[in-house]
Amino acid sequence: MRSLLLILLLCYTILALASKPLEKIDSLKLTLQKSEPTDKIEILIEIAEAYRFVNMKECYSYGLSAIKHAQEYNSLQLQAKALKSYAISNYFDANMNKAIEYTYRALYIFKELDDMEGLAACYNNIGLFYEEKGELDSSLTNYMKSLKYEEIRGDNTGMAFSYFTLGNTYYYKDQLMLSLDYYFKSLEIIKNSDNNEMKAVLYNAIGVIYEDSKEYDQALQYYNNAEDIFLQLGDDENLARVYMNKGELFSLENKNYKISLKYFNKALDLKNKTGDKTGIALAYNNLGHLYCFMEDYNTALNYLKKSLTLYLELDSKYGIAMVEYNLGKLYNEIGKPKMALNHLNSSLKLADEYGLYDYKMPVYEELLEIYAVKLPNNKNFTNYFKLYLSYKDSIIDNLRYSKIKEIETKFDVSKLVQDADKLKRENEEKDKHIYQLKMLFMLISGVLIFIFLIYIFFFKNKS
Repeated sequence: MRSLLLILLLCYTILALASKPLEKIDSLKLTLQKSEPTDKIEILIEIAEAYRFVNMKECYSYGLSAIKHAQEYNSLQLQAKALKSYAISNYFDANMNKAIEYTYRALYIFKELDDMEGLAACYNNIGLFYEEKGELDSSLTNYMKSLKYEEIRGDNTGMAFSYFTLGNTYYYKDQLMLSLDYYFKSLEIIKNSDNNEMKAVLYNAIGVIYEDSKEYDQALQYYNNAEDIFLQLGDDENLARVYMNKGELFSLENKNYKISLKYFNKALDLKNKTGDKTGIALAYNNLGHLYCFMEDYNTALNYLKKSLTLYLELDSKYGIAMVEYNLGKLYNEIGKPKMALNHLNSSLKLADEYGLYDYKMPVYEELLEIYAVKLPNNKNFTNYFKLYLSYKDSIIDNLRYSKIKEIETKFDVSKLVQDADKLKRENEEKDKHIYQLKMLFMLISGVLIFIFLIYIFFFKNKS
């Protein structure tokens, strides 16, 4: 079963779309006073972007001022640029709905201008914003549109980035082989370029797929390659993602929780440094999940609650579903099944509504345990048992018939099928165990009914 820690794949730096924070805001303001109208709009945008990680109130103020001046100057190109920049500022402040709204406003202008580069950028960003919300089908649709315009433009770097984002979305849709295929397509394009940052991002993403396939040595090799590059680049944001993934790897592979804790804390420190709310929420979740393994449930609960609060603020459906599951599992483990049910049902509802398929199987397993043992309910048990079997079979079929294209390296398909067979055998044993629990429950119920009938019989005779 795949881990319920959300493994970071997403490159939040929007390629060629979002400026890094500028260090000399004061000098920009001085330049602004002497600038021509067109230059003034560009400088207002730069100041707004410089304020993103310093002061969001000022960021929004300068961003709206840029939009207003572009409209007054009647420059469609600058209006679109200002709107797109303002949307990205909202994204970094976790206002996804506003980010989508303003990006669409920019997109309509780029359509009017027949600006292929602007259209590709806007569709990519909208895909990213929907991905953050957990609306993966909408995300996929927009990433595909972005790829179409990159292909029309013949922009190899843009195509590589589109393949990468498509790989991310298919990963979140639990289609690992299709995800890996897109990562290799992206790597094939940029492997001979000097774009080391993109190479490292792809190494990290490919490592995730190998980790999910239980190829831990290969996963660690890819993570180490990514870590080396990000350290050389001084890229704290992406380095934190690698640390998060390595933290999970060590907790899964050999239960080395001490090393895992070290990496999660290093990731959290970097996320706090960069002000990445999504990354902070994930770090809290992963720490909570780890402390559950360590049976320190109070600390685990504290981290998971902090994570859920942030994900609710971010309106991240994927994040909320993840933490709700982990809270449900925690409450089940500490003997509070009713509280567990509330969180598990919330996770399952989100998984059904937004197609977050990798949460359904583990939620079903927790629900079956509760209804078989802790809160016996034969009807609910039977319903979830049928859903569990149906979904389990679909997962095994997807694993068995998935194909991995050979692009740069060969992924071992025969090993994948062996893993699928092993998974099937393990699940058959699990089904057998669950069936035994079900029979035990029915037997106990029968005995109780028999005792009750005897009691009624003797009570009537006595009367």
